[in-house]
Amino acid sequence: MTERVEFKPTSIDDLSSQYDVIIIGAGSTGLTSALELTELGKKVVVLEKMEKPGGNSMRASSGMNAAETAIQRHEGIIDSYESFYEDTYKGGGKQNDVEMLKYFTSHADSAVEWLKEHDVVLDEITLTGGMSVKRAHRPSSAPAIGGYLIHQLLNKLAEEKVPVVCGATVREIDRGDNHQFKVDFTDAQGDR
Repeated sequence: MTERVEFKPTSIDDLSSQYDVIIIGAGSTGLTSALELTELGKKVVVLEKMEKPGGNSMRASSGMNAAETAIQRHEGIIDSYESFYEDTYKGGGKQNDVEMLKYFTSHADSAVEWLKEHDVVLDEITLTGGMSVKRAHRPSSAPAIGGYLIHQLLNKLAEEKVPVVCGATVREIDRGDNHQFKVDFTDAQGDR
């Protein structure tokens, strides 16, 4: 078992000169991408413009919606991707991107499982607005999913020694002829 490491933002002085992947934004999408790419053997760095990571993901409070999950089955809840799709389509005023919505509703359960495999356990389920069944997955150990999710992902990245720089302003991304990217950025102190 890996020893638990607490996240601390990386200083710009501690960055190396070369990375396989540069992720801009330390919300849930950026952090999960960084973790997955690291597990695939890529050398990753995350650059976040705010002084603290998390972005809008920190505002999430209800839970992560998913259908046909293990916790639903455990709780005896009968649900389907189709029902999830219909509830979400209706809730979006029937203006949703249909293909994206089909993909989302049929893959959200694998996201809940992926999080569990990375010690981000969403072990409580509740009913929120627009749902026909309990479908919002959240941690029983935390008041809101957003802060819990970000905190857990950051600690996993710290265990993997993935640098996360906060207060970084990305000014330019240049893709060279050799398929390498150069990112021009400064941190909050104006250092580069």
